[in-house]
Amino acid sequence: MRIENIDEAIDLFKKHAIIQCEATEEGNYKMGNKSYDIIIRCISFIANNSMLEKLSFLLKDNNTYLRFWAACALLHTEEKEAIKVLKDIKRNETGFISLNAEITLSELEKGNLKKDYLIKQKK
Repeated sequence: MRIENIDEAIDLFKKHAIIQCEATEEGNYKMGNKSYDIIIRCISFIANNSMLEKLSFLLKDNNTYLRFWAACALLHTEEKEAIKVLKDIKRNETGFISLNAEITLSELEKGNLKKDYLIKQKK
């Protein structure tokens, strides 16, 4: 799949953030992994075009899955807000999404998440 523009990347990001989380909750790891790969391609496309801030509006979305993935994508560019979102998810949600937020925060605190951990560079 080739992403043509930022709007398409954002639309795909939103769609697959939800699919990835729902599939993981259901134990459908094949679908979850496929959507994860698409999410990473979208984040990479947006970041490589210096437009990562275009995901900022999702930090306030009603959908927890969108907030989680936006926070992960923006962890190093909008760190305060992203951490706030992850802490909120950890505190107020249940199941795997809460655990993912907790693990992400823990790994960030340990220094294990390098700045571009979700971004594949242009070839």
